[in-house]
Amino acid sequence: MKRVKLNIIYEDSYLIIVYKNSNQVINEKDMIPLIDLSKEISGIIPVLKVNRKYDIKYSYLLIVEGYLEDNICECNIINKKEKYSILTYTTSNDDLYIRKKFKNIGHPIIGDYRNKSGLNPIGRIAMHLYKIQIDDKTIYSNIPDSFNIFYF
Repeated sequence: MKRVKLNIIYEDSYLIIVYKNSNQVINEKDMIPLIDLSKEISGIIPVLKVNRKYDIKYSYLLIVEGYLEDNICECNIINKKEKYSILTYTTSNDDLYIRKKFKNIGHPIIGDYRNKSGLNPIGRIAMHLYKIQIDDKTIYSNIPDSFNIFYF
């Protein structure tokens, strides 16, 4: 497997925050990721330097199929169109849990064929881990350019 230089966006004495593109695998020998994003998902990943307990929340940007009603899940709906809804979802769970959750409420994440999505205008799963709240720190990443088509 070809090694890719890590895109480190934050580092302190306890952890490193790495940016991962979609279809990129981060597989470094001496690193302990606090979350393991699926290959198809982009976003930021916290990696431990020192093994200790963290209070952590992950915030994802999702584009789901269909017009999502306001009270259907505990999420922040940014915009709703006829065929899709743009939202953020904060949790301590990984992307596989979230993908299954939205499939089960009848709004699979766009591009997630495994969970019955029928749309894929950006050629990937429309899911991005854009914010991590870890202890007293909040770290953000940029949103992938491919998501821009959903805002216009």
